[in-house]
Amino acid sequence: MLQEVHDALLSIEAEAERMFNAERSLMDGDTQERDQLYTRAQKVRLWLVAVSGRAFVAWHQEQLQDTLHITHDRTALQQGSTASCALFFNC
Repeated sequence: MLQEVHDALLSIEAEAERMFNAERSLMDGDTQERDQLYTRAQKVRLWLVAVSGRAFVAWHQEQLQDTLHITHDRTALQQGSTASCALFFNC
């Protein structure tokens, strides 16, 4: 039973990744750059979790989220949008 659930989740994840990669080419340059920055920030967060304690990671996660907010807001303002980071990320 657990193996079936695991396999189903892997299948769903693979399909979601395939769909994302197919649609990625439709993104403009700023959106792709923002996505890359977000991916890097997530990797840094995971690395921090691996090498340090949770309290330290929580502080750095706040810093990363602040950076994501600032980056997104600046990009949105340059593009004439007033959208908030919360609409695109779980910030």
